[in-house]
Formats: sequence, structure tokens, C-alpha cells
Amino acid sequence: MADTRARGGQPGPPPAGNGRGGGSRKRAGRKTAGQSGAAQDGAVQDGAVQDGAVQDGPAQDGVGHDAAGQDMIDLTGAGQPTVGMGAASRPARGYAGADALIGASVGRGPSAPRRHDPRIDPPTKEDRRRLWRWVALLAFCPICLGVVVWAALGMNGNYPTVKPPVPAGWQSVPGIYASFSVPGNWSLKDFMSDVAGDTYYSGPGGGVGESVTQAGRAPDAYRHPPEIVGTFLGYKYQVSSVTPTKVANATVAWDYRFHLANGTTAMGVLAWVRPTQSDVWLVATPDSATTRKAITTLALAS
Repeated sequence: MADTRARGGQPGPPPAGNGRGGGSRKRAGRKTAGQSGAAQDGAVQDGAVQDGAVQDGPAQDGVGHDAAGQDMIDLTGAGQPTVGMGAASRPARGYAGADALIGASVGRGPSAPRRHDPRIDPPTKEDRRRLWRWVALLAFCPICLGVVVWAALGMNGNYPTVKPPVPAGWQSVPGIYASFSVPGNWSLKDFMSDVAGDTYYSGPGGGVGESVTQAGRAPDAYRHPPEIVGTFLGYKYQVSSVTPTKVANATVAWDYRFHLANGTTAMGVLAWVRPTQSDVWLVATPDSATTRKAITTLALAS
């Protein structure tokens, strides 16, 4: 009977797997398999990307970890770690912050902090300590200088000195080994004086200069005078005469007359003192009653 219904055109049950429904299911099955294959291919591609770049693991608690266990930074802002950052998704070199970003993504950490610059940064404790050290040094130097000057003056007190005669209205010019006097309205000229033993006073009517140097033996009076004599005279000069003379406490002494390039004349005295082993020059210009009187006030220590 089954055969008769088949021949008679009665439809029988469709063969399994040969109808539309079966074919649809089979195609669906193939499609699912294809999707799975695609997913697998994608997984393989992800693996290739991970091998080529950073091997990312699954996110745990919103934090990504690489193969070495380093935490990954969330760059999306959505709580998802960056996974498989390839060349296309990495920031280019030269982009501001790119090196720090890439360094953080591969576990190197941010770049080294900028060094402290005291010119633009707020002062630190070390800066303040350094400033106080400089202040202390600058305050200490004048104290040291004052001690040196005081010691020098104290030592000078041990050298022999002498007081010169001081006429009325005149002033004393004390010094080591030699002293003299000048009118009261004359003043010291610093630019022609120094601590080495040179002193020059001038005022109305002329000027007088004194120079004291160490000398173990008597000088040659007829040799050319030292340079300081020309400085005191102020002009080019010629020695007009040299005459032996006597000065209190001097072992030997000479009077000098000078002819200056400006047409005037000047005078001077050179004395050598054996006890103090010193040469003393006293030069006065121009030749006048006032300067001659100043020459006569020369006093020498012995």
C-alpha cells in the first residue's frame, strides 16, 4: 500500500535532509561553521598582532595585563584596557606625550622628571641654604679685611717714626722713617699716593711729594732719579745740579735742582739713613718760598 500511494501520486514524507527545511538547516550549519572559522581566523590574526606588538591578556577588573604581568593603561576613557595596540593605533613619534604614552603601554614607565632650575622654579631648602652660605661669606670677607688692615697698622707702629717741625698754620705729614710738614690748606692727592711709602700733598703755591724705599747701601746720587721723582714733578725734566748737604739723622744727603719742560724749576732732597737702611726722596715744585720751607721740615728717624 505504501508503494500504491507512491505511484498514485500521494505525497509521502519528505526524505530527511532532502527538503527545503533540511537544506536551510544545513546551510545555516555551514554559515555557523563559517562564522566560527572567521572568529578563529580573527583569533589567529589577533595572536599575530599580539606577537608582533604587545601580547595582551584578558582584562581583569577593568585593568589590562600584558604577557609579562605589567598593567596596561586605559586609553579609551571607557574603563577598557588597550589591547593589541598595533602600529596603526600607536601615536606617532614626535607627538607631544607620545614617548611617555608608549613607554607606559609597554611597561617602561614615564620619562625622567625635569631637573630643578633655581632660575624659574620656586626655591628649595637647598637653594636657601646655598644663599645663606653666600651671605655669610660676603659678610665675613670685610671682617677679614679689617683684621688684616688693623694688623698692618699695628705692625707699622713698631717701625721708627719721627715728628717733623710744624710752623704756625701748617700741618704735619707723619710717616715711617720720614715725616715733613705742609701748609694747612694743602691736601693729600690719592692718585699720586700709595701704601708703599709714596705721599703727595698739594695746594695753593705748589706741591710736595715724599718717597721712602729700602736700601742696604748708599745710593749713587749722580744716577738718574727713580720714576717717582718724575711723577711728583709732573713734567719731563732735567737735573740741573746735585750738591751734598746735611740733614739731621741722615748718613749722607744731596740737594737737587730740576729744570722742567714747562720752563719752571723745582727742588728736591735725597737722604740715606744707615740705621733704618732707607732712601728718602722729598721733591717740591715749583721753586718758591713755600716749597723751600716745606723742604726744610724734613725729619728722619734713626
